[in-house]
Amino acid sequence: MALNLEKQLLFGTNITLPLPHSLTAYFPTSLPPTLGTISTFAWLSFFYALDPWAALPLTPLLLLFTSWAHTLTHNASSLIPSSPLSLPTTSTSYSTNTIAFAIHIISWLAQFVGHGAFEKRAPALLDNLVQAVFLAPFFVWLEVLFWLGYRPELRKRVEGDVGREVERVKRERETKSGKKAS
Repeated sequence: MALNLEKQLLFGTNITLPLPHSLTAYFPTSLPPTLGTISTFAWLSFFYALDPWAALPLTPLLLLFTSWAHTLTHNASSLIPSSPLSLPTTSTSYSTNTIAFAIHIISWLAQFVGHGAFEKRAPALLDNLVQAVFLAPFFVWLEVLFWLGYRPELRKRVEGDVGREVERVKRERETKSGKKAS
């Protein structure tokens, strides 16, 4: 069961892990044991450890998106026969992954610009990579749930903590700017 280096170097969800048939027989065809599927289950495990009731409605969404990403990666030419997004390569999955990677990078850059322009602060990615990669998506999901009325007491505590943190950062910024002016 050797890995084909050339095939594995294609970025993203087309990296199928060479597992024994006894394990892969239980995977649905739309969720094969790829890097994307395993990452999704890792995120879900973390989310369930944080708040199982919030993670429960997120599970079908993440599994659906993971399945969709796999389908798009492997069947893009049959799903979108004359896609204007197709790059001139021989591998459709490579083209799809290249587009996904470009969107991902552009999104991260937009986040840096947004934080710098509006918050005047570096994104959490620079403070704590684990928090930025794992906790930030769950935070966004919790914001949606809070908006729908989920755990109002938790929302109130979190918003209070965020308000205090914002005030602390403002005081630090004022102190630093006062020292620079002197």
